[in-house]
Amino acid sequence: MATLGISASMTYVVNLEQEVPAGPSAPHYDIAGIPPIDITVDSVPRGANVSIGGAHYGTTLITVADLPASDYPIEVTLEGYQPNSTTMKPSGLANVVNVTLNLK
Repeated sequence: MATLGISASMTYVVNLEQEVPAGPSAPHYDIAGIPPIDITVDSVPRGANVSIGGAHYGTTLITVADLPASDYPIEVTLEGYQPNSTTMKPSGLANVVNVTLNLK
């Protein structure tokens, strides 16, 4: 890092370099040594609201990454459709929940 004094009669050339990490970052393991999980939620129709563990994450199709490995209640809602709730029990690092919503 440097501070430059600039005046109207001077020209400066600044070369910027971005530091690139050596490789992919390691997963963040919990204290029991269990890696985090990703949960992907999709719905028919798409665009439904997704709550995982009571927290709203967005709309389908969505992937929530780096969650502590655990069972999660998942609720999928869309206006005009019956809500759909399930519990996601992780079966690996990447977990997919597919939901079909029924009209009210």
